[in-house]
Amino acid sequence: MMKLFSILIISFGLVFNPLSAHAFIFDFLGGDQNDTKSEPHYVATPDGWKIAIEHVSSRGIANDNPPVILCHGLGYNGDFWMLSREMNLAQYLADRGYDVWIMSLRGAGKSTKWVYKIAEMGMETPAILDNIDNEDYTSLAIRGVGMLFKLSQAKMTNASINPKFINWTFDDYVNYDVPTAIEFVKQKTGSPDIFWVGHSMGGNILLAHLAKYQRRDIRGVVTIGSQLTMADGHVVNEYINTLQWLRLLELQGGVEAEKAKRMAQEQGRALLFNQGNMERDVIGRLEISGTDTPAVGVLGQYLELVGSGEFKTADNSYNYARSAQNIKVPLLACAGQRDAFVNPKDLLFLRDNVGSTDCQAVLLGPSVGMYPYGHNDSLISRRAAREVYPMIGKWLDDHREYYSPPVKNTQMQPQSATRKVYMQHGYGVTSTKYSTFTSPKSTVSTPQYVPPPQTHQQGQGSQNQNNDDLPKAKRVYPF
Repeated sequence: MMKLFSILIISFGLVFNPLSAHAFIFDFLGGDQNDTKSEPHYVATPDGWKIAIEHVSSRGIANDNPPVILCHGLGYNGDFWMLSREMNLAQYLADRGYDVWIMSLRGAGKSTKWVYKIAEMGMETPAILDNIDNEDYTSLAIRGVGMLFKLSQAKMTNASINPKFINWTFDDYVNYDVPTAIEFVKQKTGSPDIFWVGHSMGGNILLAHLAKYQRRDIRGVVTIGSQLTMADGHVVNEYINTLQWLRLLELQGGVEAEKAKRMAQEQGRALLFNQGNMERDVIGRLEISGTDTPAVGVLGQYLELVGSGEFKTADNSYNYARSAQNIKVPLLACAGQRDAFVNPKDLLFLRDNVGSTDCQAVLLGPSVGMYPYGHNDSLISRRAAREVYPMIGKWLDDHREYYSPPVKNTQMQPQSATRKVYMQHGYGVTSTKYSTFTSPKSTVSTPQYVPPPQTHQQGQGSQNQNNDDLPKAKRVYPF
């Protein structure tokens, strides 16, 4: 009982000092602590939500680098990018000379969220009671501190009992959260444009925004595990349905929500990581402070993506995938070779359909000298910090100077044009160069749309002949 009393005293103290909570949790789980210094900002969207954006400064490094916005994926929040000092793309880019701005989308992290039910912030309550009965004080401490840390976040920021904030859609991210974040960062930094780095849905919403609004104040986009199409939706269908079940139970409250949460966590661990690259301390930190359950409206659009294979608005009035030709900014689209969400066909779709000619698609795996990553460990693993972070940093470095890449011709008359493209060698870390070449433009009518192609399975036949005719900046590895 004394152990329990000591844990509770420490835990309640941490409610009022979330930074200490971070340190306590990371010490408990092992590994290095996250010592990143960030400055929180809260900016209102036109429809009345507050978006949390944390600023990680480049620490006085004098340069003209555009600021970088980092955006998390489905089911996560801004803490995804700063799980430790090692696995911390935000700090890596800041040390490289970039002002970094980490956003939490609506309903996530310290942004506006509906928290009337305790289940929304800490469904660990039933499990805590089980741990007390079984005298499992280690699990009790982890779950209890996790719950209290989430309570402390909501207490100090944008928790609300207004039912307006119960539900939202993928389109709300596209129409409100994305432009709000971009305009805020431009205003705070004085920069005319920004870089955007998105993981999973954090890249999807920017691609969809560009497909719909065609803005040109984006210096470049890096996506990791993002898509506008889904070639193998059946693989993730059960996981999306579990998340939707979890969300509905959270809104209702009760013990069943805890069971759903455990099921979602188990499915996520199996689906979102290459099992050979899944690190215990990473999973613990991610599940304690880096996760938030998506809204029913968002998950509904993902189920539509699973069914139809294409991202559309909730009312089906606009097809983001079939408007990909409107994306006319430099793009580096990456996915792990063992990513269950993003099939190589989805990368090929982006390569073949975006309007920009500066589009590089890279499958992160042995063919480019890397580990065969999964969906999450392509960013939150120690291997990724050594292999993937430098590739992202180098790509950003090589796109610091503004240029407007030629766009693909959508007229009936064939033309030729000189394209300026990024050439990757090896890891994309040790050597890069710009190259120019001339090739005929495609002759298709507007709007240009190529369905997701059928690709060769590994070990069957030769590589796609069309791929061999393309520069590296337009290839996917391997076929």
